[in-house]
Amino acid sequence: MTVDAAYDLYSALDTAESLNTLFTAITTYATRLASMHLEPQDREDAAQEATLYVWRHLGKYDPSRGKFAPWVLAKVLAAFSSYRRAQRAQKRGAGWQMVPLSPEYVDFL
Repeated sequence: MTVDAAYDLYSALDTAESLNTLFTAITTYATRLASMHLEPQDREDAAQEATLYVWRHLGKYDPSRGKFAPWVLAKVLAAFSSYRRAQRAQKRGAGWQMVPLSPEYVDFL
């Protein structure tokens, strides 16, 4: 089921089953996008992060502004971007080492 159809179903029924269908559709959509945009080792984690990101922002979706799928796409891609930024920051930080301060600098402080 597409994310648009799942959202329409949830909007019409507002049941636990329709909510589960919507969550599954968002997860599937994020996983497919991850397979197109990310390295294999990052796909699962990034798709989970993106699904949770969409889920947390679900209340901000305004149906009068457009279809659900493009809104989800924008949220998923934003989550992927954040995920990549965090990965790069983590890799940069892994090479840092503590360097002892020289006595002259300590006296200056």
